[in-house]
Amino acid sequence: MNRDTKFIFTISNVSAQVQPMDGNSNDTQIHFLIGGQTYKTDTIWDNLNPVFKFNKTFELELNEDDITDSLAFQIEVYERNRIMSDELMGTVGVDFHTMLTGPSSIDLAIFNAQMNTFVGRIRANISVQHVGKVVMKPSAVSFNLDQPDREDYWCSITLKSENKTVESGVISSTDRPKWDAVNDIVSGSYRGIRSFVEEEFVFKAYRKRLIGSALLGTASIKIENKLPKGEGSSTSHNGNLIADNGQKIGKCSFKLEWQSVPFFVQAKAGIRTEQGVMDYEAALKTAPKPKNIVKGRR
Repeated sequence: MNRDTKFIFTISNVSAQVQPMDGNSNDTQIHFLIGGQTYKTDTIWDNLNPVFKFNKTFELELNEDDITDSLAFQIEVYERNRIMSDELMGTVGVDFHTMLTGPSSIDLAIFNAQMNTFVGRIRANISVQHVGKVVMKPSAVSFNLDQPDREDYWCSITLKSENKTVESGVISSTDRPKWDAVNDIVSGSYRGIRSFVEEEFVFKAYRKRLIGSALLGTASIKIENKLPKGEGSSTSHNGNLIADNGQKIGKCSFKLEWQSVPFFVQAKAGIRTEQGVMDYEAALKTAPKPKNIVKGRR
């Protein structure tokens, strides 16, 4: 694929619960690492249950060929030292695809590789939105009227959020108008899977007159869960044609051939799988919570 794609990360509501490394309290700072970039919280001194006033939004461009199953969002928890170098207390690895397609709230164990044990927990909200453009080519476009007449017909398909419309040509003397293809629909930028699946198309069926055209009916069609599985794949869509008086007058259908599929859509459609967290966190749901965590001062 070899192209750069933009992601928007938001980190907030960061808190931790950590075992004391030396004495009865910790001086804690948390680092978030992704794509060669590091973002640090402030240090909270003398507290075993630090809550950080950290709310960070940043953009990051990644090459899609580098977005593999091993790409992870690394979280490192440090014990700060005013005199000597800081000490790494433990790490958490969150799979990139899990963040992209799953819930943004995390509650994970902090793992200390040197001690080979869990030493605490970290909680945060981490959301990832992919900004991507989509190119869709409508094909096999048709509509059928409940009371058909052999007339001249045409139709239009509108991408509702951006008011972008493509129109078919006129089909003459038919009671079942069908078009092999119409012009491409090129969207603007979507921010994440939610904005994409809520996208809506408006299909309009027309009868051609000697002067002008008469609108027969309109159908509103959402993408919802009909997601493409990659470049060159197609999805089928259909809806009921509703006249101005609210009565159903027929049905419409079309396919969308996907010529540009954002990464987040591929992830949701199943081409990219959710791997959970990194190897040492793979069994987190069944792993015991860290022992001997002392309740610190607030």
